[in-house]
Amino acid sequence: MSFALTTECKLDRLARRIRSAREVTPELVEQLIDVCPRIRLVNRSGEVAGRVAALVEQHAWLDLGLALIRIEMPAWTLRHLIYDNGTWHCSLSQQPNMPLDFDDSVDAEHEALPLAVFAAILQARQRAEPLLMRAAPSAGPIAGNAICCDNFA
Repeated sequence: MSFALTTECKLDRLARRIRSAREVTPELVEQLIDVCPRIRLVNRSGEVAGRVAALVEQHAWLDLGLALIRIEMPAWTLRHLIYDNGTWHCSLSQQPNMPLDFDDSVDAEHEALPLAVFAAILQARQRAEPLLMRAAPSAGPIAGNAICCDNFA
């Protein structure tokens, strides 16, 4: 349980830093990558880490955000990016073909395009976090006699 709280606090703290940031910094990106556990799991050959490191080195922040969506959250897709009155609006969805009224998407906004994408990634991670932290129910020993009630006829 403390792991879930620690991860939740990290995500909240990072989301606040992204909202208050004016531009992307390598430290901010490093913290974002640290809360993405799937990158380490998928990275068997080092190829994924190499691509991510190359994007960080080149300061290709938008491409990095799009790569993180593909790697970290394969069930989510970029629904839309809209620039309106000096603010970028980013929406991620698990059902991009569903009408907007029925879609349960995550929406984030920021003055900087990559930071809007990073904020949306964090919101999607926060929404998925309770699902990731659920433990399987434990099965204890059965008291008495167990009877099979299946009908094999």
